[in-house]
Amino acid sequence: MSIRRKKKEERRREARRYSPAVADRVARVSAKVCRTWPVVRCLVPDSDVWRASGCGSSLIVRQKPDGTLAFAVFELQMMAGGFAIMFGDQNCASMSVIDAFLGSVTENSPPCVPGDPDLLARYVYGVRAWALERGYLMDERVSEPLLALLPAMAGTPDWWLQYLTQEDFTPPRLLEVLRSYDADALDDVPADKEIVCFTTANFDLRDPEAAVTVLNRNEPEFGADGTDDDGTQHFCFTRAYPKNHWSPLSKFGGRQLLGSMRIHGSTLTAECKVLSMTGRLVWRLKQILGDNLKFRDADWMSLQQLQAQAEQNERKR
Repeated sequence: MSIRRKKKEERRREARRYSPAVADRVARVSAKVCRTWPVVRCLVPDSDVWRASGCGSSLIVRQKPDGTLAFAVFELQMMAGGFAIMFGDQNCASMSVIDAFLGSVTENSPPCVPGDPDLLARYVYGVRAWALERGYLMDERVSEPLLALLPAMAGTPDWWLQYLTQEDFTPPRLLEVLRSYDADALDDVPADKEIVCFTTANFDLRDPEAAVTVLNRNEPEFGADGTDDDGTQHFCFTRAYPKNHWSPLSKFGGRQLLGSMRIHGSTLTAECKVLSMTGRLVWRLKQILGDNLKFRDADWMSLQQLQAQAEQNERKR
């Protein structure tokens, strides 16, 4: 690589340096000391949401010898280069303060569920390795005090990425599609926008009729959208238009379309155009359908791949 090209690449990497949000009182306490504090709460990404979207939130809380709490939050988004946000505090008075803080910051963040600290470390260190592969740098003055609250993770970034990308953890197909996106192009996407990644997620239904009843009961979030001759029932997934996404349709009760679903036999298929909404839809389906729903698999396609497929189909005609 020429010196000129190398310097250009270094400038690009520096431009993609993370500037994560972080509470003002994150102290630089050695990781060895932090890891002696007992874990009193741990949340990890929901596995089904993660496998469908590469999105998830996480939290670890440790209790210090003086009774105060130290916590770190990591919002993980593979499409965004790994970390959408990270923040924490090593001098928090109580769990209620943490809950109130999380409620104000992570209202629209991907979901998380109770989990094991070692599993959380596997997620976070794996995403850190993914970020390095994609050319993102981290401000260690911010990240290291937060990572110090996680269990130690042996090995190298290559090992961490292998842990993250095992087939039963993160689908190889998802990583293949994400790698097809140019990191520099992703940097040009406005902060309030998201690049298209078409997702199709398939679920098994134990009781399809009960699922239809529940979806109909959750209008207008889930709206019936017709039935085909073969009995396939269609639904749309919507929300009220956000304040920063005004539409004239909102004056007439219109809602923003986030995704769609269809039920055929014992299979529910959900489709979305961006990964964050895929995660949101999968989580809502799990919330309202419960044990009636079981994640089966998912597939993804970038806009370029979709266009190439359309051109190929056109040539076959």
